[in-house]
Amino acid sequence: EIMKNGEFSDEDLEASKRAMCDGILGVNDSPDSIDAFYALQWQSDAVKPPEEFAAEYEKITREDVVRAANKISVDTIYMLAGN
Repeated sequence: EIMKNGEFSDEDLEASKRAMCDGILGVNDSPDSIDAFYALQWQSDAVKPPEEFAAEYEKITREDVVRAANKISVDTIYMLAGN
């Protein structure tokens, strides 16, 4: 509900975008990662390098997050109990 209401800080949004960019750009750190990254895209109409994904992540706005959050709902809640 917090995300749906936009109740998160600008700092949280920027930190999340940085983490996503760091993750996608980390693909370039090893040949196996690069291979896997492009292998997952090979059936796509538009194959993009990690840098393009990172550029798109940087453009994400608070409104984008709220809009996406409002499209999802909780399906299952699990309760963990001890013995």
